[in-house]
Formats: sequence, C-alpha cells, structure tokens
Amino acid sequence: MSYDEEKNIDESSEFDLSFEEEPDSSNADSYNVKIQKYIIIFSAVLVLAVIAIGSYLFVSSSDDNKYLEGKNLSPRIVMEMPPRRSIKHLKKPLLTPPVETSKEKNPEQHKKISDAEKAKKATLKTEPQKKEVEVLEARKPILKEPVIPFLSMEEIVRDMPSFQALKSFKKAGLQALIEAPLPELQQRIKGGFLPKISLDGKLPWQAYARPFKGNQANPRLAIIIMGLGIDEQATKVAIEVLSSEVTLSFSPYAKNLKELIKQARTAGHEVLIDLPLESKQFPAMDSGPYTLLTLLSKEDNLKRLNFVLSRASGYIGVTGYMGEKFANSPSHMLPIMKELKKRGLVYVDTCKGSAININQDTKLAHAVADIFVDEKKQRISIDARLKYLKDLAKYNGQAIGISTVLPVSFHAINDWVRQFKLSDEEFDKKHGDGAGAKRVLFAPVSAIVTE
Repeated sequence: MSYDEEKNIDESSEFDLSFEEEPDSSNADSYNVKIQKYIIIFSAVLVLAVIAIGSYLFVSSSDDNKYLEGKNLSPRIVMEMPPRRSIKHLKKPLLTPPVETSKEKNPEQHKKISDAEKAKKATLKTEPQKKEVEVLEARKPILKEPVIPFLSMEEIVRDMPSFQALKSFKKAGLQALIEAPLPELQQRIKGGFLPKISLDGKLPWQAYARPFKGNQANPRLAIIIMGLGIDEQATKVAIEVLSSEVTLSFSPYAKNLKELIKQARTAGHEVLIDLPLESKQFPAMDSGPYTLLTLLSKEDNLKRLNFVLSRASGYIGVTGYMGEKFANSPSHMLPIMKELKKRGLVYVDTCKGSAININQDTKLAHAVADIFVDEKKQRISIDARLKYLKDLAKYNGQAIGISTVLPVSFHAINDWVRQFKLSDEEFDKKHGDGAGAKRVLFAPVSAIVTE
C-alpha cells in the first residue's frame, strides 16, 4: 500500500469516527424513571387524601344527624345547621327550634299600631283602663274633608265674598278691655318698652287677657286670626265685625301697631303678636327682616325678639308664625321660651309640634293650635273644619283653630260663631234638659292656656 493510500484511509477513518460515535443514553433513562416515580407517588397521596377527607365528612355528618335528632328539629333546619365541630365550642346552638306564636295562629288580631299607641297601652295596668282608652279612641272625631267641586274662573269670581259685605254686620255685646299699658308691667329700654312681671307678681298675660265667665268644666274652643295689620280693610273688619271672643294676632311689621291694638282691645278682643320664625322653606318663604333664624346666635335672636315685643303693648303673648324649622331646633327655641317666661307672656304654638317640652323645660304659659281652619280656601272646606274643631273640643275638652286674613274665612267664622251666642236657657230648650253642662263654649285663647 502506498503512502498516499494510507493517508487517505487515515483521513477517512477520522472523518467517520466523528459521525459514528453514539451518545450515552443511560442518564436520560434514569431521569425518566424518576419522573414516573414522582407522578405515581403524588397520585397515590392525592387519592388517599380524598378518601380521608370524604370519610371524615361522612362521619361528622352522621354525628350531627344524631345530635339534631335528639333536638327534634325539622328537616329544613337540619339542612341549615353548621358542622358539629362548630357547635361544640358554643354555649348554645346557633339555631333554635321554631315556636308557633299566637300571631301565626291569628294573624288578623295582630294589626300594626303606632309607637305612640304602644307606649300608651304599655302604661295601662288594668283591664278597665284598657277598655276606657279603647272607648275614647273610638269616639275620637275624624276630619272628613268634603269633595270640592270644580268651578270655573267666572263662578269663583262671582261667588267670591268680600270684606265690604261684612261691614253690614253689627257686633253685639261690646265689652272693652282695660286700658293698656299698665305702668307696673313695663320695662323701659332704648327705643321703647318691654313687658315685665310686676314687683307684686302680676303677669302681663293675665292682666291683659279678656275675662272669661264661662264654666271651666265645659269644653272650650278658641279661634285666632293671624297676620292682621298689613291689610287695612281686613284689619278694620276683624276689629269691628268679628265676635269679641275671636283672638286677634297682629304682624309686628304693621303700621300704627300700637293704635291698632288699642282699637282691638276697645272692641273687646284679646290680642297677640305674630313672632316670625324660620320656616323649612326659608329663604323661599321669608317672614320678614326680624325673623328668628337658626343661623343666628342666641344673642342676635333675642335682640330680634325684643324688637317684636317692643313694637306695642297690651298683648298677652306671641304666636309662632311659619316656624317649623326654628321651632324644631331645641338649642335655638329654648332661650326664646325662657325669655317669654321671664316676661310673663304666653306662647301659642302653631307649628304642629315643637322640639322642646314647654311644660317640662320652661314652665311657660302656652297653648297649642289644633288646626288651620282655612288650610283649603273654599267655603265648604272651612265649614267642615269648623265643625271638626267643635267636635275636637268636645273630645279633648278644648281646641284652638287658626285662620288667616281671607274674606271667605271671615264670612265662615262670622256665620259659625252665631251658634255660640245662644244663652244657656235657649240651648237647653233647644237641645234638652242637662245639655247646658255639655255645650261647647266659645272663649278667648287665654281661657285655654296651660300654665
């Protein structure tokens, strides 16, 4: 063999060796075996865990069923019970057996009642007391609002009353009240006078009140006309035509207020002054520049109160005017009530509920209005409310109605008051013996004041 051939063979053998060498597969096989072992072990552990958990739940469920069977619980509640293990550490089961109540037996006997009725019934201890309250509640009058017919504008204008038509009526039994003011009931301040209690304890509201000679045992009712003094014609009619038992309340913004109050007292009317209070609709509904406001300080509100009180004299107190918001703020209302108490005046609440207990918190002489007789401006509605006011006086022993300055209100009140002008003898003759003790008496508001 030649040298060249041997060289070629050597080169080819080297070339073949680089491709014919096979890799070592022992490492790969051992790795695959390990993976398979891990998978088998993990699967076995998972199966065992599932079997163990299932067995545990089955056993605990059986224990719970035995526990619940001993409690005689319904199947519905058994479904809702927690596992037995969550009950062991509790003092009592989470659910208790349902108890059939009398409400389920007789649902119609358990009607909803108000919180006030519940509180009232809770104070009753004896069956006779309960029966008495039930009888009184059954007798309580109900305001039956009449159906107001639709009227065209021509019919409304045609039937609309006027103050001028009332001037033909003459007031009977005129009895002027004492002249006011009394010097001992006045306190001089810068720019005027304020009412005060005299040194001997005389109260302005008692001194300036219209005398009431009726039997205090009889039911009494009063009517207050608010907002007088702005409309000159309406004010004149109220003073000269309406019955002297009607109480007149004047606006503090009226011109010649002192003279108007003097005229009213000469005509026999008891007098109040409107006290402007902040309403819920303020400032959309604003009762004037001297309105008492919740955004003002105590001192500023007392200054405004003193301005109102210094506008005139001879009145028995003030009437809350428009004051739902202010009257329901104890922090603002209480200083005003204390000032009125200090000056011996009456407060008439027309705001349908105050935030303070006037009797308990201030001991202020006061009265609470029951209804606005001309809340609806039609005559048929006013007549119905006046009738309801009388029924309410029979039921409660007293009642107060509020009216605004409207011709239709004046006409309705003037016609309605005539029934109270009957003497006891005429009333007894018309309604039978013994009726005089039950007749409702028309009175000034001072005769209904609570001290």
